[in-house]
Amino acid sequence: MRQNTDLQMARAASAERFLAVARAIKEEAGVVTHRVRKKLTGRAWSASGLIQAPEGKTRQQLYLLAHEAAHVALKHQGSGIPKHRQEYEAEVWAHAILRRHGISVPRCMTRRAKLYVAWSIVKDERVGVEPIDADARRFSRSATLLQ
Repeated sequence: MRQNTDLQMARAASAERFLAVARAIKEEAGVVTHRVRKKLTGRAWSASGLIQAPEGKTRQQLYLLAHEAAHVALKHQGSGIPKHRQEYEAEVWAHAILRRHGISVPRCMTRRAKLYVAWSIVKDERVGVEPIDADARRFSRSATLLQ
């Protein structure tokens, strides 16, 4: 019984820590409004500072929130930057800010980020976006190294 109580307390402490980091990330990025999503998906409107993302109670939720906050911080909306480059920049920004706040990013999450950038490249290639950003391509190609 004591183990369950200890585990519950540890989870609650972790959630509080992640939520504090989420608040700091949103402030740094310039997020004005955060609409909480229950699903592990997100969207960002950088022109208005609005994100839709999970609350940030878990590491995965916090990563998604950081990714969406990155789009606001980097002012991607209406920038003319190809979508694959925007997604690459958001992934790199999310990794960096989480590390800066002392949150490690597991390899499986990094791999998922790289696969997401790879998928964004494929979608941009299908609609004729040229050239494909070399940094984004390099980043996405290294996904297979982390299996």
